[in-house]
Amino acid sequence: MFCPNCGRQIPDGSKFCPYCGEKLITESIPEKRKPVRKKNSILILISIIVVVIAAGIFLYT
Repeated sequence: MFCPNCGRQIPDGSKFCPYCGEKLITESIPEKRKPVRKKNSILILISIIVVVIAAGIFLYT
């Protein structure tokens, strides 16, 4: 089962999410997971590119 608030996997039958503290509705929760990892990996990649470009400009001048 996945928490509808934070998207993390939680044990079946839990009444509260141990990660975000959200109270869970135990009636038919759709098991959809938010693409958190994809967003995080894109932000990390963009950050690395910006740092490399800034370092290149600094070293060039």
